[in-house]
Amino acid sequence: MTLPYITEKTVRFIVIGDSLSAGKGDSKFKGWVNRVFSRSDLSGFPAVEILYLTYPNSSFSQILDSIDTDLERLIGDSEIYENKIVFSNGFIDVLADQISYSKINFGIFVDKLSNFSDYVLIIGPPATTSAASAESNAKIINDNIKDICSRRKLPFIDLIDPLKNNSQWKESLNKNEGEFPNRTGYQVLSYAILQPIWQDWINQ
Repeated sequence: MTLPYITEKTVRFIVIGDSLSAGKGDSKFKGWVNRVFSRSDLSGFPAVEILYLTYPNSSFSQILDSIDTDLERLIGDSEIYENKIVFSNGFIDVLADQISYSKINFGIFVDKLSNFSDYVLIIGPPATTSAASAESNAKIINDNIKDICSRRKLPFIDLIDPLKNNSQWKESLNKNEGEFPNRTGYQVLSYAILQPIWQDWINQ
């Protein structure tokens, strides 16, 4: 296990994603982000901030077009912060008729993220209960992302295997037509994200 990271700077965790990262459908308004960070060891940091950069109902291609400008506005040019970026893939592209990102586009995207931080973590799309086409989309997207992360040596969290046979996850999605989970679903999602690689990334 990686030892706790020590820094004198305020560490900002920047969470990028769609409605899933914003906690849509969670009656407790915690989503996966607050649940995961509350269970993480942040003891090595004198101060921590969590910033959200969410794009509700936006496809990956739309995020790709604006990410540079949005991150520049959010992060600024201050040297008193150390920035760690996590990008979480949601359901927008999984449920779309056409997948908007290829390996090439995702490679461009993660390179853009790396311009703003040396510590980038990618979370793949969760398993879905929607039509077979959505399941196929999720697998294609997941495989493309996994390959790019391997090439770029970026940490990657795969959510399809931990969630695809989880009855609580499936039930939570089915209550919302497969588009987002409820409170129970976010609890399940947070535990799926809390793999050892998550804390290792925090400790980098």
